[in-house]
Amino acid sequence: MRVLWLAPYLPVPTFGGGTRTFNLIKAMSRTCEIDLIAGDESPPDQVPAELRALCRSIRVVPRPISSRRRKRWLQLRSLLSRRSAQFWLLYSAEMQGEINQAIRAGEYDVAIMEHSFMGCYTVPGTQTLVLDQHNVECEIFRRAGQHERSLLRRAYNSLEFRKYRDEEQRICRTATLVLATSDLDRNVMMRWRGMPPCVVVANGVDAERFAPQRVTRDETGADILFFGSMHYAPNTQAMLFFADKVWPRIRRDMPGATLSIVGMNPPREIQSLGDRAGISVAGFVPDIRPHLAGTKVAVVPLRIGGGTRLKILEALAMGTAVVSTSVGCEGLDVENGRHLLIADDPQEIADSVVALLRDPERRQALGSEGRQLVQTLYDWRVLGIELENALADVLGRSRPRAIRDGEKRAASASG
Repeated sequence: MRVLWLAPYLPVPTFGGGTRTFNLIKAMSRTCEIDLIAGDESPPDQVPAELRALCRSIRVVPRPISSRRRKRWLQLRSLLSRRSAQFWLLYSAEMQGEINQAIRAGEYDVAIMEHSFMGCYTVPGTQTLVLDQHNVECEIFRRAGQHERSLLRRAYNSLEFRKYRDEEQRICRTATLVLATSDLDRNVMMRWRGMPPCVVVANGVDAERFAPQRVTRDETGADILFFGSMHYAPNTQAMLFFADKVWPRIRRDMPGATLSIVGMNPPREIQSLGDRAGISVAGFVPDIRPHLAGTKVAVVPLRIGGGTRLKILEALAMGTAVVSTSVGCEGLDVENGRHLLIADDPQEIADSVVALLRDPERRQALGSEGRQLVQTLYDWRVLGIELENALADVLGRSRPRAIRDGEKRAASASG
């Protein structure tokens, strides 16, 4: 099978959505020839060797660095346009040109598009298009508006929600197959008019790579850990909420407790949290595993977002105890009190974290159950087979152009 894979960033197994894309490519590379086109702020010569080994070809399209000033300008531009801000933030004529050239140069059985916001691009011809929905993106805008204190930001998010909802539904309707990361997201999308088939291929984790480790706590260790891409708005909002509403309650009960915030591109408001007692902001780290191994409790205090949380799966795979909000762990087949602790109220979150910090046996029990769950349901090797089965099914139904052309050539030869 020949696959054209389209991604807004280079998929590497060290951050956020890139982890999902990398591991799905890895699973598919065993039986497919993959040509990858990705946008990125890094030079093309910095493509990781492990990704090059999985693809027949990789084309990297330079993307402007998303400075705060540029982002604000494009958001303002979107107010004067029928397009959402996401369209202006991502669209590149050079990327569209690369897609057109790839289609002209070769026949593909399927094109896989990562994220609905890649829908600003078109895949010419009659390609079989699979849309991998990491999140229901418009739901993130809707929830963001509900939690904003600023009336101006609330109004902006409400407008962005309506614009992006229409764009997201449109790109879904153009797809042959839509992938969701949870039954919850699938149910939301299946209520949209004109939806194609939608199947769940959950987020996962490499259970061999993320395995429990015995470490001596050093500079990587903190009592409590939050990790994730900090330029992602739901992560930023979660940690501001945790620092303002939860952290003072934890420090009141345990004055010596420490919190580490790890993740690339922390904005100024996150960096400033490092000035508070007991909090450190590490920014980007090349490997999160030593930090997970050196912590006692991983927290996921998300209140907005969608999809399923790779950070929870990675923590569970390493046997780390987790405290999450309901939104943070939605879409995962986890049981409160067995695999992790779920709390939404600031005092309940603080109480749950403090209780685990004081009870190493409870932490170990949660970690053991969490790892067993991951090995059973969320290992990428299992999920890769599910994706292969979904593609085989849709290709059998849709009769893509490459197959039809092959049949025409065979008929001509026999005639």
